[in-house]
Amino acid sequence: MFDAIFSFKILDNTVKNWGWTLFSLFLVLGASFLFYWIVQNIIHRITKNTKTDLDDHIVKACQYPVIIYANLFAFRKIINYFLVFSGSTASKLNFLISIIIIFNTAWLVSRLLDKILEHYLIPLAMKTESDLDDILLPLLKNSQKSILFTIATIVALSKAGYNVSAILTSFGIGGLAVALAAKDTIANIFGGIIVLTSRPFKAGERIKFQDYWAEVLEISLRSTKLQHPDFGYIISVPNSWFLTNPVINIQKSAGFLFFLDTRISITSSPQELQKGFEIIGETVTGNERVTLMDLRFEDYSSGAFVLRAYFHVHTFAERHKARSEIRVEIQRRFFEHNIRFADTAWTEVKPVDELPPPQKPFKFTEYVKTLKKNAPDEALQSHDSPT
Repeated sequence: MFDAIFSFKILDNTVKNWGWTLFSLFLVLGASFLFYWIVQNIIHRITKNTKTDLDDHIVKACQYPVIIYANLFAFRKIINYFLVFSGSTASKLNFLISIIIIFNTAWLVSRLLDKILEHYLIPLAMKTESDLDDILLPLLKNSQKSILFTIATIVALSKAGYNVSAILTSFGIGGLAVALAAKDTIANIFGGIIVLTSRPFKAGERIKFQDYWAEVLEISLRSTKLQHPDFGYIISVPNSWFLTNPVINIQKSAGFLFFLDTRISITSSPQELQKGFEIIGETVTGNERVTLMDLRFEDYSSGAFVLRAYFHVHTFAERHKARSEIRVEIQRRFFEHNIRFADTAWTEVKPVDELPPPQKPFKFTEYVKTLKKNAPDEALQSHDSPT
């Protein structure tokens, strides 16, 4: 009776052979668990006592793919030893094992690269001055799995008998179409690479963006994030913008340069004008938040003498406070010395047909000569004093 059962055939193989096959597979499965226990409890302890961490990460990366390799090898040996299949069934079985080996190899390489990038290359890149490797290595870490499994899929399709050349050609044409559609994105990526390699600025520095200064928060491959200095807005700028526009790095200067115009009444005496120069210079020099760079007689403008002071503000966050302190001190000192600021000049625009007839042009130099001739010096010096 048992001989009849054991000699009964399923898929051209006796029940006895199927039984030995299943028994052998259970033994292989038990050996796999034993090997896993040995790796976790013995090999890991040995690698932890070594001076380097490289062996720890290699063991962790390889343990599961190696178990799969061992099981596939044992499975093939057991099948070939106990079972006999027809040509088509055997070829399909071998093809399935080959596909599993291809993807298991891709998984093994991916795990090894992931450990090497995470524990060695990325920390090493963080210590370098360049920001390009800080961005590219995490990007490579996230994309290497897709690349490896895409290659594994192409190899598997080739193993299955598909025309891989035609598939790659289709991918090439499709990639060209995608590249044309995403030309702005590609331009931004190239701009990001140039910014990261040439380093006209880096994160934490301030640059001049359009009409204001902005702090660089983050530089990525596609865009750069800036922060508005006053309102704190986050501005995302495509990196292609930096390829076609000049970049002014304010951080690399000795300070943050400002200028302050002081408009003195044009009727002020030379002595008052000179005193105004002294007051402005002393005020700016005496402020600990700034460094005076230049003080000049800038212009005659709208009935005023314009005195301009250039100064560096040491700390960007104190720029408003520094300028306010300087303005208040100049106002106080001018009031003490009876120096008048210029009044605001208004200009009224009328149509051409309403304009008065032409008059003899006013000559300011002749007016001053007449004024000095007809008035004593004391009156000329004090006539403009505030009441």
